[in-house]
Amino acid sequence: TTPRTLEVDSRFRNLQRGIFTRGNFDVNIHDCDQFRDIDGEAISINSMNYDRSITIINNLQFQRNNIGIRVSGGRLNSVTISNNHFDNSGFVETSNGAFHNTAITVQKWSSHLGIPVTGVAEIFNNGILNHRNGIHAINIENVRIGGYDGSTSRPNIISYNLSNSALSETFHGIWIQNCNKADILANDIENDDPTTETNLRGIVVDNSDNANIGCNTIGQMGRAMQFE
Repeated sequence: TTPRTLEVDSRFRNLQRGIFTRGNFDVNIHDCDQFRDIDGEAISINSMNYDRSITIINNLQFQRNNIGIRVSGGRLNSVTISNNHFDNSGFVETSNGAFHNTAITVQKWSSHLGIPVTGVAEIFNNGILNHRNGIHAINIENVRIGGYDGSTSRPNIISYNLSNSALSETFHGIWIQNCNKADILANDIENDDPTTETNLRGIVVDNSDNANIGCNTIGQMGRAMQFE
């Protein structure tokens, strides 16, 4: 089936959802002026079982959104999320689901569909401030978070202004689940002040074999890394 092409460059604010796609689309969302005050997802891409190209780049104003970018589907062989900027300072919680207050989440429905993964999901050069979950991925083999282009680093910079606050929920800078052979390289995760709060965590790796984690800077977090 021939894919349809979706290319978006617009402004979105005061909405339940900004952009939603489901099905056979090649997606290119770039240089949007703003995604602001969105109660659901600013961008929600459901590629179903189509092997399509998804590119979300150069969107510089995600502000006070429950979820910035959600990408889901059964294949997810070519995903690039880069050079987007998220700031949830002043965000008022409207949901308590598993992924509320999340900048980026990439979710493959299953890691055992019998479909070979030929491409790669890459998340790099994003700036994220004051989100409960910075970057999340589940069931994405070979996902690349941060990393290098030759000798040039491509960090995701994830920041919190939480001081030494007590937290009733878990905060993750980077959180992967069932992502074998993941690369998590050259990212920067920082809180503004030292804290003993163990619910503030830099990198969390759940049930993910052969992960390659290195050259990350993690500062003033309750737990720098957690493996389960």
